Amino acid sequence: METTNNSGSNQVSTQEPFKPKKQFMGHPVIEVDCDTYEKCRNGKTPYERWKKYFDDNKHSDVIEYCKKNNSKSILLQNKTGGMSYLRNKEC
Repeated sequence: METTNNSGSNQVSTQEPFKPKKQFMGHPVIEVDCDTYEKCRNGKTPYERWKKYFDDNKHSDVIEYCKKNNSKSILLQNKTGGMSYLRNKEC
């Protein structure tokens, strides 16, 4: 559990770290919207940043999960059920 204190106030906010709800064959499954799934379906081209594929505002929890668990691969799942496998080097 992460605890932060804003310097300007006395309020302490606690946030649970993001944890995928599902697993498939030992890999975490993360549900994303159709647009993000289509962008990531074929992987990224070399020397291109992942910010082009993941919107920081909508998927900040996914980005943080990949950074903290960089030895794990993940599966992205479309709302309709399609899955795409992302290797650990690509997170």
